[in-house]
Amino acid sequence: MRHVLRALSGKNPGAAYLIRERTTLGRAALADIQLVDESVSRFHALIERQVDGRHAIMDLDSKAGIIVDGNPVRRAALEAGTVVEICGFTLRYETIEDDAPLALVPKVNGFVAVRQTNRVVKANDDATAAAPAAAQSAASDTEVVDEARSTGAYGTVPAAPPTWLALLREVVEARDLRDRGDVDSPRARALADRFTEPQMFLGRRRSRRATRRHACRTPVLIGVRRGPDVVTLVGFLIDVAVDGGRVCTEEALPIGTQCWLLVATGDSERGGIAFSTQVIWSDPASGHAGLGFIGRPVSGDVLPALHTR
Repeated sequence: MRHVLRALSGKNPGAAYLIRERTTLGRAALADIQLVDESVSRFHALIERQVDGRHAIMDLDSKAGIIVDGNPVRRAALEAGTVVEICGFTLRYETIEDDAPLALVPKVNGFVAVRQTNRVVKANDDATAAAPAAAQSAASDTEVVDEARSTGAYGTVPAAPPTWLALLREVVEARDLRDRGDVDSPRARALADRFTEPQMFLGRRRSRRATRRHACRTPVLIGVRRGPDVVTLVGFLIDVAVDGGRVCTEEALPIGTQCWLLVATGDSERGGIAFSTQVIWSDPASGHAGLGFIGRPVSGDVLPALHTR
């Protein structure tokens, strides 16, 4: 038996989209299930198989959110007949026979699907300044801040920032609070202020908030599945935000590659933080790539057995 989302309304009614272990929904052509509409975020939602074998859907901090069986949710389990609504697209979770045909829906790789906006770079480190134009414009509405030295458009950045490990743990905490729907607690607000800031337009603040990315420059491992094997690449995490980061690796990462970003914490011999990611942009000339975080990070003994710090 296979699990699908069947379109009840939208631009492809009747189409059945296959659900795998991890399936992304969004406007981008890289999303597993592409929902082309300006109101849909590039990566809007994620469906993932849980430890009990069932699928669950979670909101990837989209602007419009998701509705499951008539209720706005951040996360919900999927049962046969569950109806998911995303910006006018209505999809029903179903189980079908293995040999049942699926209506193939072509993806759109145009302006509407992969639209990106300009990015302001304020970091002073040489690696960031030397990055090519393709890398500098890779993330939407994003400002990179080197915390030790930079002054942002909306105030001076603290001169004594936390370490890179503390910064990554704040990313994990911020994503965990967001997954639980906690946006009003003092800690959630503090983290929101740390990773976002209001945009300015003609001297006035706008309600939309821009993502602030923080310079990191720490060694990492990238786990990439190639057939039945997982290849581990060595690289550096250059900057990080709550939704992703920029890495420099020993070999180019093709756009669309799903991989694990592994960061050693020193808690144990194999202790670390593992971020499930997808490559959303890549510049082979520099070895730089942009990773979008998917789902909830995992902490514990996640590093390969032979990894040494």
